[in-house]
Amino acid sequence: NSQTGPGIGKTSMAGISYYFGRKYYRVPYRTVYMLLLIGLTAVLSYLSFNFFRGQYLVSVLLLLTLAAFVLWNQKSEIKQLWKVSS
Repeated sequence: NSQTGPGIGKTSMAGISYYFGRKYYRVPYRTVYMLLLIGLTAVLSYLSFNFFRGQYLVSVLLLLTLAAFVLWNQKSEIKQLWKVSS
């Protein structure tokens, strides 16, 4: 499959960057949250593309579900940014 190569390349590059970043420049990534977000995005994309293609209302609801998940998990950071910008 021609699409597999670029995906593997990008994934391995992300993994290498993460490894060296943790080794030389510690950034407190929320790794579990990021993996959960990537997994949820992949599942919702798969559902939308394979089962609800052309059903735009369902696709938009899936997208809103993802947005609600992100907003709910980031609410404290959003509140801090809102205070700073006000």
